Amino acid sequence: MTDGYAGRFALEAAFLILLAVGLGVADERPLTIVGVMAAGWVVVSLIELLAWRASRPPPPGVPELDPVEAHGWDVAEIIAPQAPEPPVEAEPTTVMPPAADETRRRWFGRRK
Repeated sequence: MTDGYAGRFALEAAFLILLAVGLGVADERPLTIVGVMAAGWVVVSLIELLAWRASRPPPPGVPELDPVEAHGWDVAEIIAPQAPEPPVEAEPTTVMPPAADETRRRWFGRRK
């Protein structure tokens, strides 16, 4: 028993044992004990069925769905959002007309 089966088995067995002991201590009629134990067994069987179906690989020929197509949004992005990319710095440009550029050169000197 690997992959969590042992833990699940222990919980299910403890549930059924405690159910039987509780019904016995409550001094229920034997027919009631059998009925409640049958219902407990059905619950445990449904849990096992769901666990088995969840662990089974998909049948061949069934394509895996993209999370975005399956849900309409990217589930991984919601769980672990990615940081936005930093903005790209543009090279500075001048918006001054040529005459103002000449005035700047006279006042502040020539830049290289």
